[in-house]
Amino acid sequence: ELFSKKVNPAANMAYTLFGIAYIPMLLGSLIVLRQIDMTYDTYYTFVVFASVWVCDAAAFGFGRRWGKKKIFPRISPKKSIVGCVAGFLSTIIFLHVLAHLGLPSADFTVQDILVFSIIAGVFGQLGDFIESLFKRDVDVKDSSTFLMGHGGVLDRFDSLIFAAPLTYFYLLF
Repeated sequence: ELFSKKVNPAANMAYTLFGIAYIPMLLGSLIVLRQIDMTYDTYYTFVVFASVWVCDAAAFGFGRRWGKKKIFPRISPKKSIVGCVAGFLSTIIFLHVLAHLGLPSADFTVQDILVFSIIAGVFGQLGDFIESLFKRDVDVKDSSTFLMGHGGVLDRFDSLIFAAPLTYFYLLF
């Protein structure tokens, strides 16, 4: 960038450095999440993955069927308020069912259900919106062509970008 004739070399370098750190630092928390509790490590990792994917699937299904009013049309034109609310509520129901099954642990409390639901249902969707914002900023529809029809690999994991580290910190403290 020092010898480039581009208009904003400092901004380009900042984007590059941010991109290098953004994914590994936030998604890297999945690795330390597995080491936080040797008894329930796999269950907590499962809960993070499953709850954000339940949220995504419910938001997509309900939003597509009943969602009329869009939540952030400039950032993500197909996502609706109905979809976002349905995703969050589905996460609460899903985690409530898991708790009654004794997963991830027998001492999974109502507070845990609510906190995990907020993490997956709110911050998971926030990760999705932020990734969409990045794509809109550079005028790209999909983050890659690796998973055709799914928006790319990053689009499948964007909800985990904030959900994973927040889950780790919740369990840590």
